[in-house]
Amino acid sequence: MPPTVSKAFSGGEASYGKSWGRSVRVAEVLLVGLAIHELVQLRGV
Repeated sequence: MPPTVSKAFSGGEASYGKSWGRSVRVAEVLLVGLAIHELVQLRGV
């Protein structure tokens, strides 16, 4: 992730509050988990 993007994310998190940042992180973790799950399924086939 480029530094400008991460800075924008941290700035947005600060302005929206920690609950917003936490929900965004949960969404990211879920997306990564889904991607890994798909890769494992493809590899299994």
